[in-house]
Amino acid sequence: MLPEAAAAVAQALRLPYVAIELDDATAPDAGTARVATHGTESPVALRLTLVHQGEEIGALVVAARAPDETLSAADLRLLRDVARHIAQAAAGVRLSLALLRSQEHAVAVRAEERRRLARDLHDGVGPVLTGATWTLQAATTTLRTNPDATHDLLNTALVHIGQGAEDLRRISMGLRSPVDQLGLREAVLAYTDRVSLAVHTELPEQIPRLAAAVEEAAYWILVEAVANVLRHAEATNCWVRLEMGDVLEVSVADDGRGLPPRMRPGVGVSSMRERAAEIGGSCEIRPRSTGGTELIARLPVSLPGVQDADLADQGAV
Repeated sequence: MLPEAAAAVAQALRLPYVAIELDDATAPDAGTARVATHGTESPVALRLTLVHQGEEIGALVVAARAPDETLSAADLRLLRDVARHIAQAAAGVRLSLALLRSQEHAVAVRAEERRRLARDLHDGVGPVLTGATWTLQAATTTLRTNPDATHDLLNTALVHIGQGAEDLRRISMGLRSPVDQLGLREAVLAYTDRVSLAVHTELPEQIPRLAAAVEEAAYWILVEAVANVLRHAEATNCWVRLEMGDVLEVSVADDGRGLPPRMRPGVGVSSMRERAAEIGGSCEIRPRSTGGTELIARLPVSLPGVQDADLADQGAV
């Protein structure tokens, strides 16, 4: 899509070189990269910022027709109009690239987690339970001939089994998030209670059990949004709201200094948008009419492949 847009601009205006640059949505500090070019690279005559929904996401770069020629007013008007359209297409491309990298990262993280879990089970729980098995086998041989020795062996086996149970509990807790342990509502309350800011919560009295991916996305989007308020907003108050309907709506608002005229999204903003997009949701950041900023994430309440029966076994949040 973007190479075709660069070629169309170059051919329409007879420009020797046109390029489209995009910020990396997964690493905003990494700067921009030229993702589409047409023609032979020449000295840049004009760089137009690509802006989508108030955010700078890249640039349209063009060269003049000749070294001593400047772009006319008509050229500039056309290029500015074209840049607006390219920005819309570029935003979709940028999100697709970010989702691809996010999926690659998720695969890598899952593989590392499986490796860590296998190592913990092999090096920790495995030897402990093997020791308990050997001790019990030894106890069976002394059961009739030496009751005192059998008693000592059984006590040793119980110690091994208790240690194995504790190791399994530790591994299990390491795999569980606050949402998994407390439920979405209680996890949000537990987090907001620790925040050093006046946080006003509006939560349903009961939230039905949702797919784990939805609950995790809602919780971590909310946590990141509140963290952004603490880091950047210079706010006095923060309002956190969860609303159940056809979708799960997560809202985090503040009374801080608001958004800059042109916002360059950081890692936190990109992460929130990726979390929402990965499960088919959306995430929007906008100024509040009364001052400050508001984040609204809309997440699906059900996911394909997750059956109601799978959730019913988990109980209510």
